Amino acid sequence: MSFIALDYWDVALAASLLIVNGGLSIAFRLGLERRLAIAAVRMVVQLTLVGLVLKALFAASSPWLTTLAALVMVGFAGREAMARQDRSFTGFWSYGIGTSAMCVAATGLVSLPGMMTGQILAGVDPVEAVKYQLLVMFLIGGGTALGVFAAVMAGARRLTDARHRLRLDRLIAAEDRK
Repeated sequence: MSFIALDYWDVALAASLLIVNGGLSIAFRLGLERRLAIAAVRMVVQLTLVGLVLKALFAASSPWLTTLAALVMVGFAGREAMARQDRSFTGFWSYGIGTSAMCVAATGLVSLPGMMTGQILAGVDPVEAVKYQLLVMFLIGGGTALGVFAAVMAGARRLTDARHRLRLDRLIAAEDRK
């Protein structure tokens, strides 16, 4: 089987879209640059670790190690679900209910991204599949953020005049469009 191998410069080029977004956040004082950086680093670390673990699991071909890896993944997902709640149960229940539920149809919360899964199933080395997934995630995140930024700037420009006054006369209600 053949595929186009990505090098780390390809992934870095895609990551530069997030760097541009971080720069825009600083320039416009949005305060998002730190969260963007943390999310990007976290994504790289998590996907790299998953790729390395999968490579080791495929080499070992052990159902016991695979089960252990699945339980660890569900445990981390349960912790993440608990940490994101504004209000949670006290004691073990805050962690136990969500984690137990995930152990029964863990699909959705503990799953591998589509690009990565497809390549692994096709026989590509998991580490190479991780590079592709990182590339796709950086392109989606960076491109979406730039698109949102452009839409907000165009909307702000359209709704204000040269003296930066709000021009509500430039809006039309949905029922008036008919």
